[in-house]
Amino acid sequence: MNAIGSFLIDNIHFLVNVNMMILIFGIFMIVSIYLKNVSKIFTEIVWIYSSLIPAITIVFLNYKPNLILVTIFLILQLLFLFLYLRSIQNNYKKLVESTKNPISKIKEIHNEDMGKEKSLEYVGLFILPFITVNESVSTLVIIVIIAVVIVIIKRFGLFYLNLPILLFGRLQYIETNRRMKMIVLTSRNFIFEKNEEYDIRSFVKSLNLYIYLPRKKK
Repeated sequence: MNAIGSFLIDNIHFLVNVNMMILIFGIFMIVSIYLKNVSKIFTEIVWIYSSLIPAITIVFLNYKPNLILVTIFLILQLLFLFLYLRSIQNNYKKLVESTKNPISKIKEIHNEDMGKEKSLEYVGLFILPFITVNESVSTLVIIVIIAVVIVIIKRFGLFYLNLPILLFGRLQYIETNRRMKMIVLTSRNFIFEKNEEYDIRSFVKSLNLYIYLPRKKK
């Protein structure tokens, strides 16, 4: 124990380094993709982290990391996105195969691409607050900024502001024949059709987000 304590004291400057903390947190987020069965909160945490990737990237680069750290960071983010997108697809497929869900008939399509129309909001919330974050800004300030952004996302339901995921998908705002309005994550090249029926599932319940992935044509 003494040896561990001495190591931590001697290397505390390294352990609390912002870039190292970001890398460690990135690894934790990759692990969190597979922790949804432990607690549903991980589904929400991972979704919000994915939306923060551009902001986290700006913060990371502003702290002037060396080439090795940049390479590790990029690998972690790409691995996270790959595993997360694959898990989204697999989870939806398992739900459809293992459970029955009332088919939703589309009455109205209010917005077939919410992410596209909300791009300026994304820049204002996820980019601008982080541009001036650098070595002169304390770690606590960064944590506070991120916490404020997350609170805004939760309070005002801005979960559709998720550029990394929407590079591969699309968010559509629809209304069913049961007068239920939904924001649904779909594949990028898919658009709902009025009066057609779809197997729409709940994706992130706490964020009131739904998902529908069409079957691939053989």
